[in-house]
Amino acid sequence: MKNLTALSRAALALQPDSIRNASQRRIDRFWRSMKIGDPDECWPWIGNKIDGYGQVTFLKVSLRSHRVAYALHHGGITTDQGVLHTCDNRPCCNPAHLYLGTHLQNMD
Repeated sequence: MKNLTALSRAALALQPDSIRNASQRRIDRFWRSMKIGDPDECWPWIGNKIDGYGQVTFLKVSLRSHRVAYALHHGGITTDQGVLHTCDNRPCCNPAHLYLGTHLQNMD
């Protein structure tokens, strides 16, 4: 894994097999790093942010927190998928507000 680019490492970290192998302790710590409210509310990331998006080191890779939330809740993300917000709230990590899409869809 040493020769992979940061983008490749990020893509691999969110693959279904990688997500399944994450320890429960690590997963619990991740969910404690946001303000979880009602199911229909935004759950803002309360940790580090870059460009308004939550940023977290998960499985030794720096990732956007909403992508990790989606992957944990839905079982992973393939390398060509983006995770978009229905709420257009960058720090939101509520899996009910997240869906898979393309970069073009995200620009609409």
